[in-house]
Amino acid sequence: MEPLNEEEEERKNAYIEQGFPDWSRRDFQQFIRALETYGWGESYDVYASEIQEKTPEEVERYYKVFVKKWRTLSGEYSPSP
Repeated sequence: MEPLNEEEEERKNAYIEQGFPDWSRRDFQQFIRALETYGWGESYDVYASEIQEKTPEEVERYYKVFVKKWRTLSGEYSPSP
């Protein structure tokens, strides 16, 4: 695979900044576990209590995007909102 050129690298970084660069894989896994435990539509406070170092406001922003895009994820996870 060829490395990204300068323009591609800039575009990649812009996409990262538009997304959730402060969310780690561990945060994602804790978020998924909270969804599995409490189901969809629970309070953001409840989800945040399961995710280290995330506020209910951060979880709310993430949740709203996740609900729209979860079907695009590859892998075994297939919840039903």
